[in-house]
Amino acid sequence: LRARFPRGSFARNVGVLAGGAALGQGITLLAAPLLSRLYSPDDFGLLAVYASLLGILSVAANLRYELAIPLPEGDEEAAQVLGLSLAVTVVVSLLAALVVWALGERLLGLIGSPALRPYLWLLPLGVLALGVYQALSYWAMRKRAYARIARTRLAQGASGVVVQLALGLLRFGPVGLIVGQVVGQAAGSGSLASLALRDDGAALRRVGTAGMLAAARRFNRFPKYSTAGALLDSSSLQLPSVLLTAFFGTAVAGWYFFAQRLLWSPLNMVANSVSQVYYGEAPRLAREDPRALLALFQRTARRLLVLGAAPLALVAAVGPWAFATLFGERWFDVGVYVRLLAPYLLLQFAFRPVSQTFSILEAQRAMLALNASKLVLAVGPLVVASRLGLSPETAVLTHSLGLAANYGMAYLACSRLIRGRIAEATGTGAGAP
Repeated sequence: LRARFPRGSFARNVGVLAGGAALGQGITLLAAPLLSRLYSPDDFGLLAVYASLLGILSVAANLRYELAIPLPEGDEEAAQVLGLSLAVTVVVSLLAALVVWALGERLLGLIGSPALRPYLWLLPLGVLALGVYQALSYWAMRKRAYARIARTRLAQGASGVVVQLALGLLRFGPVGLIVGQVVGQAAGSGSLASLALRDDGAALRRVGTAGMLAAARRFNRFPKYSTAGALLDSSSLQLPSVLLTAFFGTAVAGWYFFAQRLLWSPLNMVANSVSQVYYGEAPRLAREDPRALLALFQRTARRLLVLGAAPLALVAAVGPWAFATLFGERWFDVGVYVRLLAPYLLLQFAFRPVSQTFSILEAQRAMLALNASKLVLAVGPLVVASRLGLSPETAVLTHSLGLAANYGMAYLACSRLIRGRIAEATGTGAGAP
């Protein structure tokens, strides 16, 4: 096994991260039958709205400067980017707290979730927790500390589930799900911070205002274009839960969220692991060997597509019966939503890990255009279905097919960008293979 997957190889690094993620996600999946009996579909519907709002805000937590941490050649410049990312996170979290205080009640009224009001104060805390973890994990990716990242994945899964189960047994209601999610997101940040200070303390001690401002100017495309693109991307994935709540009620949103959570959790542990290793390797290839980058991009996407097809097909086939048996009859509809979401989740699984190529090639404008179309294809079908009086199942199916089409478009666009980089490197013109 060691001969086939030598230390430092792409496959071995993915295996290390996937192993930690598998344990963390395995805990989440094993706890799902218990959570489904401690919390109602309406409770999960409120968690879905909270998670959607947090998902939208968290992509701006670092203004996407965290994506630039692996890019500089020297650690001193990268450390300035890390300091900048953490400083931005604090500011964004404070702004989120101000918005929640001033406009929270009005916002929840607009989206039809006034029951979330008592728990909205947890939103800025979630933004802070995610922002800190994102910045530190990208530093760990830069240092190829994949084993440490894997351990944080396990800590996140275990701590979040323990809190949700404990508060569920104490009948805390939806706040138990939300607090558990925040605790899970924060877990692991201390471990990553201690690693950075121990191994790279000299570079980190030189972080200062002047260096952070220079880094902000050097990588200004990330907040200018990547943040807007990421907000569009996140909105296309998170707003459906909010709109389903507004159009069809919290129970439908809860079924949708539960289906996504159970189906995406095992896929996500692989996708995130591949994504982090890919982002650790691809910037070097973009600088030194664009042809190798194209090969890595295509090979990774193809293998993920094949890997995800069989389990998704199986779960879709037995979905309604399996979910009713495991979680109780009131969760039968979760299996129906699993079938409807399978097409888009398969293409998301195959392409999302390598979509970071847009950032690596600093092609933020192309990514912004694709994410704008993604938002239209994700949200448009839900709005149209609601206006026409169609069923929530029809709305979710058309939403799923729209997202699947967008991921296919993004794959083709990304391939073309890499081929363009090859043409620049070899001087063979725009039509280089």
